[in-house]
Amino acid sequence: MSSEPVNTGTTRRRWETLCPDEQTALLEAYNRWLDQWPPTCSLAAKTARFRAWLETQGIDFDPDR
Repeated sequence: MSSEPVNTGTTRRRWETLCPDEQTALLEAYNRWLDQWPPTCSLAAKTARFRAWLETQGIDFDPDR
């Protein structure tokens, strides 16, 4: 998976509706993308980065759901 948007519409799929294989594939792609950024210990920063990246993939992520 690239960091290019895969869903150009306004409707995004919810993270929790993805099957485990889809979530795993996205996490693996995200980790490759994340390697270009400096590490952080801030959970808020980690969550914000993950959420922003998932938006580029057409996925809606809300950790509070």
